[in-house]
Amino acid sequence: VKDGQIVYAAGYGVAERGTARAMTPQTLVPAASLSTQFTAAAILQLATQGDVDLDAPAAAYLSDVAFADPRLTAVTIRQLLANTSGLPQPDSAASYDFTRRASAPDDLHRYLAGRRLAADPGTRFTFSNDNWDLLGAIVTRVAGQPFEEYVAEHLLAPAGMTHSTFRLAGADANQLTAAHWLDVRGTPVASRTPPDYDQLHAGAIGLVTNIDDL
Repeated sequence: VKDGQIVYAAGYGVAERGTARAMTPQTLVPAASLSTQFTAAAILQLATQGDVDLDAPAAAYLSDVAFADPRLTAVTIRQLLANTSGLPQPDSAASYDFTRRASAPDDLHRYLAGRRLAADPGTRFTFSNDNWDLLGAIVTRVAGQPFEEYVAEHLLAPAGMTHSTFRLAGADANQLTAAHWLDVRGTPVASRTPPDYDQLHAGAIGLVTNIDDL
């Protein structure tokens, strides 16, 4: 991009191993942790409107969540945004259930039941997806609508990101990259039906987007 205009955009290789389906600027890809900037923007929008106090405890907006570690009740929204809450990065393989297609209201409670801080709030920078999951839950609670709906309405649509979504199941399957990994024999495997990111973790890793939209 130069002077606000796209100078060059291209895709290389294939979107699915073993096919001729080309990667293009329109190919949709799960953006993983790039999602967090949109979660931060959503929180800051609500703060600008006076609906969220960045220096208030996050627990004040999630009053029905029972935090296992009492120190979590003092963590502020600003500390979640700055990754200084003290929450450690979860082991995604052990902590995330990628078989679900949607989250129930009490999933956050169950997920946080065993989460404990690795440091006192405000004393250490540690990137943690948990920070962004909590922020996503706060957006849902304050806005009165699911996080992915709020972001679509207030961030993606105004930015012209018409092909992007925070719901993998809602992405155009014909434009979506396959998921690739190595099986137990070390052979590359591709799946046209990648696991839908659990909506509980949408704030941390939920964005699906392409080069044109970005």
